Amino acid sequence: MKKFSTLVGFAQVSLLALFVIAGCGRSEAPAEDQHAAHAHDEHAHHAVDSDALTPPEGERWETDEALRSSMERLRATVEETLPADASASGTLDAATAQTVAQTVEREIAFMIENCKLPPEPDAALHVLIARMMSASNGLKKTPPDADGLSELVQALDDYGTHFEHEGWAPIEQKG
Repeated sequence: MKKFSTLVGFAQVSLLALFVIAGCGRSEAPAEDQHAAHAHDEHAHHAVDSDALTPPEGERWETDEALRSSMERLRATVEETLPADASASGTLDAATAQTVAQTVEREIAFMIENCKLPPEPDAALHVLIARMMSASNGLKKTPPDADGLSELVQALDDYGTHFEHEGWAPIEQKG
């Protein structure tokens, strides 16, 4: 049974990664723009590195309402989850870690379906999505990876550093 749930988890992550590579809610380009769109897709596929996350100096990437609302829900989940007597590197029980991982995956799916960002912010978002997926995978392990929550906190903090989101502040560590 454990092997089956591992395979199901792997399949879900693989599908999610496919959607990430395809882009966040981008509609099909008109025929004359397909070459440019194809070039962007290749760029986005290869741009899942930290350089893609960094906007031009003195600027932040634009966001849309779908992205902001999804990131706010993720932040609320993480803040509620942080152990009262520990930092983000504290240990989570398996049930809580699973709940956080499910929330991460649900919100990433929401972003992919609903966000409509230009190519450069979209590529930067892919970097954060990949990091959040990695954190989610760590949280789903038995026992949960102790670094999963701290990776998620760091990704959310980096979102606030690189993306325009009024009122966003670093997550305060408890303890």
